[in-house]
Amino acid sequence: MPRVAAKRGAAKRVPSIRLDVLLYPEEGRWAAHCLQLDLVECAGSARQAEKNLVEVIGQHIAWAIEDDNLENLFHPAPGEYWKRLFTARPGGIRLITIPLTHRRGAPALPRVSVQRLEAAELVA
Repeated sequence: MPRVAAKRGAAKRVPSIRLDVLLYPEEGRWAAHCLQLDLVECAGSARQAEKNLVEVIGQHIAWAIEDDNLENLFHPAPGEYWKRLFTARPGGIRLITIPLTHRRGAPALPRVSVQRLEAAELVA
């Protein structure tokens, strides 16, 4: 886990969260689905759906931190989406920024990384 220096030489742990974003075509559009948070955004392209979802993820985490509601942060996606994770094609990992509006009394900001995975269309 990464560490950053704190005042007076003490070390402070930086929490980290790694999220999986599954991208797949659905009804002529692209869906971006964060499996750990069960958040979904759709758009005309995979890139735009992912961009929209990353913004929502940042806001969702900021809300949980600012409202001291971390117990409701994670809501796993249904099992059929997790199964698709194993056949999806990896597309890279990126860090995202959490847009907190106030920091006083809030816990340390987590280091959030998003792993992009591209899957085929869901077949019913």
